[in-house]
Amino acid sequence: MTQAQWVSLNFDKTNELNYIKSVLNEVSLGSGNHTNINQEGKRFIAGVSLVYIAGLSGLKTGKKSRGGFPSFNGRLLISNNFYFQGKLSGFSSDNGLNQFTGWGFVLHLSDDQNHSQWELSSNFSNINIPRNLYLRGVDVCISTERKFGEFRWSLGMGKNNFNARVYSDNLLLYNIQDENNYIQFGSQIQFIGITLIPQIKYHPNVVSFTINLLRTFY
Repeated sequence: MTQAQWVSLNFDKTNELNYIKSVLNEVSLGSGNHTNINQEGKRFIAGVSLVYIAGLSGLKTGKKSRGGFPSFNGRLLISNNFYFQGKLSGFSSDNGLNQFTGWGFVLHLSDDQNHSQWELSSNFSNINIPRNLYLRGVDVCISTERKFGEFRWSLGMGKNNFNARVYSDNLLLYNIQDENNYIQFGSQIQFIGITLIPQIKYHPNVVSFTINLLRTFY
């Protein structure tokens, strides 16, 4: 994926509130990605993810409202059914370096051997683009998993909240808050020790596609 295809958060050339709010909703929903994976008793998971987000709001702005970003992910078993998870991303786009960090917790609400298990997951994210944007988001999702043959499928629903400060020419342009409900679908495919997890997060104005490549350790 080339630099031009990374998500752009440069608002120096626009002050249209509706457009800016739409892009922030997309980025906040994409950064709050929740990954359903059966750790099978292993203590640590690590891998990479690629998130692609696209606006569905139909704004007639003539501006591109889509793009993607990569991230490195990890999850650590704290107790029998409680996990700590973290994310880290840094990439360049037309507004320079974009920095994204995230952390949260996962609570399994049923036994790992139960293939219809329920999971409660939380993500707290920070997106920082110097002199342009500072966003803090909270994303909470509850999901269930089913196994059909060799494949696992998950279905969840959640809520995303964010608070963002948008700057233009180093001056505060907007302070924006919003919240959105969504549904999330996913699957798991295992091969050569790697777990591939494609996911879709859907909101009437935003759709987010995520590909996760994860591996469990010790």
